[in-house]
Parts: sequence; structure tokens; C-alpha cells
Amino acid sequence: MYRRKGLGANNTYAPKHREPILFFTLTDNLFACSIVLRIHNEYYNMKRISTLSFILLSIPVFGQNVNLDSNFGNGGIVITPNTTEINSIAVDPDGNIFSAGYSIESGGSGIYRLTITKHTNTGAIAANFGTNGIVSTPIDYSEFPLDIKLQADGKILVSGSVYLGPSQSGPGDYNSFVARFNTNGDLDSSFAINGVFRLPHSDSHIVSMIILGDGSVLLAGNSYGTGTISRIDPNGVLDSSFGTNGSVFLSDASYTMILWEAILLSDQLVICVGYDGNDFNNSKLTYCKIDLNGDFVPGFGQNGKVIMDLHNTFPSVTEFLSGAKETDNGKIILSGYSATSLIIKINPDGSLDNSFGTNGILNHSYPFADLELQADGKFLIGGSQEISEYNYGFSITRLNADGSLDNSFNGTGTFTTDISTGNDYLQTMKLSGTGQILVAGSSRLLSADADFMLVNLDISQSLSVETANLKGISIYPNPFSDELTISSEDESITEIQLRDASGRLIESYPASETTSLSLGHLASGVYQLIFLGNQRENTCRRLIKH
Repeated sequence: MYRRKGLGANNTYAPKHREPILFFTLTDNLFACSIVLRIHNEYYNMKRISTLSFILLSIPVFGQNVNLDSNFGNGGIVITPNTTEINSIAVDPDGNIFSAGYSIESGGSGIYRLTITKHTNTGAIAANFGTNGIVSTPIDYSEFPLDIKLQADGKILVSGSVYLGPSQSGPGDYNSFVARFNTNGDLDSSFAINGVFRLPHSDSHIVSMIILGDGSVLLAGNSYGTGTISRIDPNGVLDSSFGTNGSVFLSDASYTMILWEAILLSDQLVICVGYDGNDFNNSKLTYCKIDLNGDFVPGFGQNGKVIMDLHNTFPSVTEFLSGAKETDNGKIILSGYSATSLIIKINPDGSLDNSFGTNGILNHSYPFADLELQADGKFLIGGSQEISEYNYGFSITRLNADGSLDNSFNGTGTFTTDISTGNDYLQTMKLSGTGQILVAGSSRLLSADADFMLVNLDISQSLSVETANLKGISIYPNPFSDELTISSEDESITEIQLRDASGRLIESYPASETTSLSLGHLASGVYQLIFLGNQRENTCRRLIKH
């Protein structure tokens, strides 16, 4: 089984209604799904327009205070020719964007080539990376990358699955891979074998990588039809001291996890999400917690595992979990599907948080491929939707921490855009601390065959700002460069908090009649000042740093 966050770039025309997952038998695998998804070419050919600037004039954008970032790319959009689709992105401390996806070789070969791009924080292609900012790397007959991570030294890890061929139609096996690249895009020959690690498991792929403090890497995915966690050392060698010959299989006689994502929690434990495939005719939501040795954590759920069957009277209903995020207070947000898209909030012990949704579960109908969690507990849900006949765009919706629609986001709770007359698919997105959302996937803006798409959205004007309960506050200058002076006539103010655009706490200060702050170390962008009163009343002021 293999998951796609959204329908891919080369589906036949976009269907009016879609299931967000394709299921295959346990002997099917990543590239079987990939080939089925693309068994026909796109028959809808859009009219090519000579320049991107002209196309942008006609882009419909619905809303007021969420906008395409005019300082990024061309009007907020970057299309990379001679590529196909992005599956995962990573951003380094300087704001450089690394995209991992694939390019389909021309001539109808059906070969998918691992492709990585690097763009600067303004969307410009990075000339010091690969060839004109693009790296295309053959590992086997075809490659399908699913995750990208950046090491502390700037080296780049990409994981996924390779198809061994010998032809497009097979038959052939599929193996997991991890490739490491130097900062200039060259394969790192000091890693594994000539820069590429291959997991010796049949029918396998890696969906998530977790880089540990000692430089070793946990690899989460599926092998032989069940969830698998493996560990490699910093040199790309399978760690034989981990599990059995370097791998732990998340299954037993009554449990078969099919794993879709794994993340490292703040307590240095790992949450894995997916579905239980023990009964092939009745998939069930499942999540589990393991330690860094691959052992189930006894105090979580039932011996480390939780299985939920929300539609036990209708076993044919598709149920799965595809994503996980941790909140600041240690609770965990799970996203997935069970008849409708859903979000689940759980406590650190695996039990449902009954203060969220209905008994911990929120069903929703918003377009869904990926979810980002703001530091203030609000959710950003992104997905693709049909804008006109056989023409998909994408939308982002924001929910409050309790799951209700946040109408302060763009005035309606949702931002929708359509950047081409062909299909534009959101596959993944990333929230920055400067009030922006980076969307990645594929677009037919310049090519009927689709290209890498990056879109940067400015949400700084839709930041949550509460009604001012505290009076007499002045801040100057604003916008500021280095020094900021705050004065207040309200003696009830006890604390001033500086937060970034997503609500993440940066620093806090005791309040006084006049407070001077030296903030030259902050990056340019949008920030928030939160003023707390002695009864925890609060008000917010938006800051802009040059």
C-alpha cells in the first residue's frame, strides 16, 4: 500500500469526486500505485501562453487578506520547467527551499526520475546547486521520493522507493532507498554505497525519516506488507543492533500496521500513524508509540497501540490516518479519513481529547491533502478542489483550536486560488514564522504535462488579533529596524510576549511604563506583541521588522 497526499500530476482528467486514497492488496506496492495513477496521459491540453506574467493577470484569487506573496517568484508563483511534481519540501535556516519529487522521462518510457530543486527564499533558482538549481539522479529503473530532510551540516537526505524494472510493466520488485547529497547537489560518496542506501527488503518504501541527535536516522515505511522502522548510522550503514538485523516490524498475530507517517515527539518517543490491515476487508484507524529502540511504549493505548473502527457496521468504509503533529502542550493532532476527512486530537497517553470536536474527533469536508499546526493551536488544512470543469486549483482553510472555522482567516475561513486553466495540485505545504505558507505540488501553468509548483502565500494580515482589553498602549517605531520602544498607561499589564507570525513564543519581558527592546537580531518579517494583564486579559499588536 502506498499513499498519495493528493491526486498526482499525470492523472487522467480530474474526477468530479475523488477518494483520497487508493488501496491495493498487500502484495501490491508503491510503483504499482504510481503506475495505476498514471496509466493514461492527460488528454486535456491547455493553451500555452507565451509569458508567465501575462498568465498571472487572469488568475482568479478569492479573498481579501490572504494573498500571493509579490516578493516571491513571479507574483508569488515559481514553476520549474522540465520537472513533474513535488512530493516533499524542506527549508533551511536561511529560507532556501529544497523540493523533492520526480520528473517523467519523455518518449512514453514510464520512467520516473528522482528530482531535487533548490530555490532561494525569494523563489529564485539557486545557481550553485546541481545544474541550474536542479539535480536529477537515477538510482534504478525508476525512483519515487516521498520525504526530504536537511542535516545540521546542510547535507540533504531524500528517501522513498525505487522500482527495479526491468520494464515499465514489470514484473519487478520495489526497494526502499535513502540518498544523501552534498550542499552543491552532488551525491555524497561517504554515505552508504556511492551516496545511496538500499534497504534489503522486498516490496518496501520509506515515507518518513527522523534524524536523531547522534546523526543516525530512523526510517519509517512499509516492507513485506507491514509497517517497518529501520535505523541507519550517520554513514548510511544499517544498524544491526536495532531490532532484528536493523529493522522492527510493527505487527503481530492480531495487528498489522500499514504506516503512513512517523514523527519524533518532544519526549523523544515516536508516534506512527496509518491503518490496521489485519482484516483485509475492514481497514481501521491505528496509531502507536515506540521508543528509539523500536519497542512499543506500554503506557500508551493498549500496550503501545490504539485501533479505532469508526464504521464497524460498514466494514467497507475506507479508514486511515495519514499525518501527525504535536502541540506545545504535548497533545497530538492526527489527520486522515473515515467516510469523510477527519482530525483527531489525542492526549499523550493515546486517549482521545474530549474537549476537541465531538469526543476528540472532528469530521470535515474541506479539501485535504496536508495539515499544518500553528503555534497558537489553530490548524491550516490544504487541498485541491475543482474550480471549473476538469480544472483543479487549491484552497487553504484555517480552523480554531477547538475545530471551528476561523472566519478571521481571509474573512471566510478559506483562501482559494487557481493559477492555471489546467490542474494545479497541492501535495504538501509548510508554515513559516514570518506569516507565510509555502505550497508545493504540480501545475500546468507552463506545460500541459505539469511541472514543479511552489506558491508562497502571505497570511500576515490574517493573524489572529484579539479585541483590545488593555488601553493606552503605544509602540514606536512600527515598522522598526533595531530598537523598539513600548509605553503603556495601563498598570494592570504584567507581561509582554514577543511572538512570531504563527504565534510561536520568541521572548517575554516584564512590563513597565516604558519598555525598550533591542531586536536587531530578528529576521525581517511580521511579529506579534501580546500584552497580558493581571487577570490574564490580553491584547495583540502587529509588528513589522524591516
